Amino acid sequence: MPLLFPSAPSIGQQYSYNGRTWQWTGSVWQSVGTIQGLQGTQGGFGGAGTQGVQGLLGSQGLQGLQGASFQGTQGLQGPNAAIAFSTNPPSSPLLGDRWTDSNSGSEYTWVTDGVNYYWVELSASGYSGVQGVQGVQGLQGIAPNLLAVGTDMLPAADNTSTLGNNTYRWKSLSLGPGTLSITDQTLLTPANLTVVNGVFNINGAQQVQVGNIRITGNGIQSLQSAQDITIGNAGDTGYLATARGIKFPDGTIQTSAVVPINTSYASTWAGTGLAYTGTPLSSSYISIADSKMVTFRINATLTTVTNFGSGAYTVTLPSNSLDGANVVGDILVGTTRYRLYGLTTPGSSTVTLYVTSGNNTHTMSAFAQGTPATLTTSSTFNVYGTYIAA
Repeated sequence: MPLLFPSAPSIGQQYSYNGRTWQWTGSVWQSVGTIQGLQGTQGGFGGAGTQGVQGLLGSQGLQGLQGASFQGTQGLQGPNAAIAFSTNPPSSPLLGDRWTDSNSGSEYTWVTDGVNYYWVELSASGYSGVQGVQGVQGLQGIAPNLLAVGTDMLPAADNTSTLGNNTYRWKSLSLGPGTLSITDQTLLTPANLTVVNGVFNINGAQQVQVGNIRITGNGIQSLQSAQDITIGNAGDTGYLATARGIKFPDGTIQTSAVVPINTSYASTWAGTGLAYTGTPLSSSYISIADSKMVTFRINATLTTVTNFGSGAYTVTLPSNSLDGANVVGDILVGTTRYRLYGLTTPGSSTVTLYVTSGNNTHTMSAFAQGTPATLTTSSTFNVYGTYIAA
């Protein structure tokens, strides 16, 4: 269907064709939706305008007779279209003429639908006003080279921007010998991280916490009071070395960790008429130097005894006792075992051995041949105890 405007339209009547709508104003078909811009101040007349739009092409001439050897006569060329700029449309326009309404800036062309002739708007833009005065040109900005920044970089606002996130992260961060400053979330005071002469410093932080372990200015603490604080790993071959010593909660100080060593010594077994060859006694002791505490043990094997004698038996300590020693032991005669005790006087190393006269009594008798039983070379006895060295 061709473009065909209604004949004798009424003012305000609309006509649509191919997705576009026009409305009759009484003199022209104006495009619907036109937003007329504010009219700018009319500028002065410029120089000569550009050449007008070429007129419509004339009708093609009649086709020559078929089979004729000559070409048909070319149709006449249409006239050039005129261009007008005024408040009212030109009178006696020709097809294709252009008219710009000087009030609205809307542009129209003179067309026909084969029956009637109309001014039809070409575009929906308003008339452009006079261009304003050009402002003063601003200073030339410096194009930043993010690969080599030669100045300080500051955010536009305080505490609002983030460098990277959980999805887009920076691979590494290299800093020079300066300070990395972090603000305390609660106190709002700075904590400055520096490395000086190989020492990592956190100035402004009172403690460092890793898991349940807290490192303070003067110690290591656990946030859980029942949790052990482990130094080192199982299987380590190194040791915990302290610069001076260990101070315990009761105020005592240990400056040297003396490890008790089991030391052998020659204890003497004596008694009236007692005789033996070799060394029937095997004796050893452990001593802690700072406390002077001595723990000893004596084992006797009687296979080398040639005469058990008749007097009371005694043995000797590795050193003199300060205020006596507590000595206990037992005697094995055949399959019978007897309880054995020992007494020593302060400042002496000699222990006199005793036995009880009955299973349920506390009467003490000197340990000798026949008391509490007859000894043989297969008999054995042992004593042990603890005392403070003089």
